[in-house]
Amino acid sequence: MISGADFRWGTLLGPVTVATNATASASIDLNTLGNPGVLLIKARLPAASATNASAKWTVLAFGASDTNTFSTNNTVAGLVGTTNTTAAAGQFVLPTNNNTAAGQDTIITVRNPGRYGRYWFVQYQAPASNFTVNIDAVGIDSVEAPSSATETSLNGTAVAI
Repeated sequence: MISGADFRWGTLLGPVTVATNATASASIDLNTLGNPGVLLIKARLPAASATNASAKWTVLAFGASDTNTFSTNNTVAGLVGTTNTTAAAGQFVLPTNNNTAAGQDTIITVRNPGRYGRYWFVQYQAPASNFTVNIDAVGIDSVEAPSSATETSLNGTAVAI
């Protein structure tokens, strides 16, 4: 067998301009990502409007559920961002971005994401000066492809890698 990887990409949001005065959420169904063994979610802010802007998400939290309805009860411990300089238990500090040339990505990875639920959510609120955002998800699985024509016919399948 030949080892490879199955990557499936899904967009939860954007790039789109979002309200900066309200918290919103976006979701993705793990079934659309092939029920991956590893889930990667990337939340992207644009470049800062000034070198002293300290642009960062006002709200950024990740959660999961077996229903397609977001609730703050769905957030996963350790994946809740805080704007404070230190994080409490179950939180991480949201980084600032003062770079006027480059955007900022906040990326989380979760092994066996289905154990938390079928739907994954991102709760977000962008800062006032950086409100064109993008949130994507990537499902990743290792796969094995037949290594010979004989193996292909024995298995009756082929996997594109």
